[in-house]
Parts: sequence; structure tokens; C-alpha cells
Amino acid sequence: DGCKVLNNMLDCTSTSVIQNPCPTGIKNVEIRYNYMAQTGDLYNNDGFENRTDSKGGVVTDIKGGGSIQNVTISDNYFWGCYYGVRITSSKFTNFTIYNNQFVQSVGSSIYITDSVRNTIESNFIQSHPEMGMYNIYIGNNDEETVIRNNVIWNRGRPSSVPNWEKYEDLNVVFD
Repeated sequence: DGCKVLNNMLDCTSTSVIQNPCPTGIKNVEIRYNYMAQTGDLYNNDGFENRTDSKGGVVTDIKGGGSIQNVTISDNYFWGCYYGVRITSSKFTNFTIYNNQFVQSVGSSIYITDSVRNTIESNFIQSHPEMGMYNIYIGNNDEETVIRNNVIWNRGRPSSVPNWEKYEDLNVVFD
């Protein structure tokens, strides 16, 4: 409870920050003012939607069985990560992802399997023009999911979000 990851240069890592909750869970985490650049398995896009083993900037893992709640990810620079932020369970809720820069993502700048009360706001999001899969990928989302005020530069890499038309006009999207 109350973990902070602040002001770090996490360069050439496979995973910069991993949250793998034990049964008691993780809550009230702040990840701010970090530079995260990835090395490793950047170019293997096989089975993207079903792949949860690939590394990234801030990733979650369900193996521990617990929940994750109230995580703020803000004011970070993600460069070349397979996943910038990866959230892989509906038990991981209330993530606020704002004011970050996601540049040259190879898999997805933001990847969420089941979005529950998450906010994606005021980010610059740009996947790699040749190798990137999606800018934002969300498998399922609830009515409380917020996606607004982001600048999304598609460069041929779309977002895959249920009911995207509900969010598209709330963001600045360049093709």
C-alpha cells in the first residue's frame, strides 16, 4: 500500500515496473516522472491479443491471484516498449493513466484486457509505424472507463476499443 516509483531512468530493461499481486493485493501506487525504454523481444508480434508474457514499461501479472487498485501512472516517457502499460485482469481497477508520452510502441502503447473504472487521459500515444499493432487495445470496458483528451497519432496503427465511436471525438486522432 502506497508504493511510489518516481524519477527513474529505466533504460534497456525488459520490464521496468511489474505489479504481481499476492492474494492480499496491491493498492495506492504512484508511478511518475520516469523514463522507460525497453530492450528484448520487441519484434515478435505473433498472437498479440492472446499474448501476456511480453514485457513492457508498466505491466501487471495475474499469477499471484490478488487485485490491484488505485494506480496512478503519470508524467512518464515510454520509448520502444512492446507494451507501454499492460493491465491483464478485471481485478485490476481504478488505473489512472495520464500525461504520459508513448513513443514507438511495438505492441500496444496501452493494452487492457478488461477495463474497469480506468481513466486514460491527456497522453501522447504513437505506436511504431511499421511494427506497432495498436495505439490503444481494450478487450472489454465498462461504462466507467474514461478515454479523453489524448493525442493519438495512428500512423496506420488503429486503436481497438469497444464502442470506439463513443471516445473518438473526445480525443485528437491523426492518421
